[in-house]
Amino acid sequence: MGSHINLFADETSLQIIVDHPVSAAGILQSDINKISDWADKWLVSFNPSKSETTVISRKTSKPFHPPLLMYNQPIASVTSHKHLGVHLSEDGSWHTHITYITEKAWKRIHIMGKLKFQLDRKSLEIIYLSFIRQLLEYADVIFSNCTQYEKQELDKIQNEASRIVSGTTQLVSFRELHKEVPCESLETWRRNHCTK
Repeated sequence: MGSHINLFADETSLQIIVDHPVSAAGILQSDINKISDWADKWLVSFNPSKSETTVISRKTSKPFHPPLLMYNQPIASVTSHKHLGVHLSEDGSWHTHITYITEKAWKRIHIMGKLKFQLDRKSLEIIYLSFIRQLLEYADVIFSNCTQYEKQELDKIQNEASRIVSGTTQLVSFRELHKEVPCESLETWRRNHCTK
């Protein structure tokens, strides 16, 4: 294999650093053909329609990258690809991924808010840590270089969860809120997680 291959459960991915698009595409295509031949030999089925290709680059002017084929079918070129729960965007930013996890987390926060008068504080804390905080922490080492704005969007979720757990209102300062609910900040968690 000329490219780097990753296998996880039923997902297979190929990656290559592109110096010259045509030669890189040739290497990838050769590896795809090898995988297809192996699949035919061992009666394994790959679905070209569920395969995607993404070129990740911060260049504003991107060169043409030849299309790739599997079983003579073009592999779709996408601007963002979800790999093991992480959205990888073609521009190298984390906007799509952060938007995905914040939207998912806010839906759970709203459910948690509806339960605040029915459950005690401990139960609300468990709900936050089990179903919401884990969304904000998953793969944080990878997206820890996201923008300050995106980090603030994540912090808003934790702050709202802290208000629900403590029963405080928007009038309570963040400083007092963090005293009331002494949960490690997301920024501190990311920093410590990155140094481990």
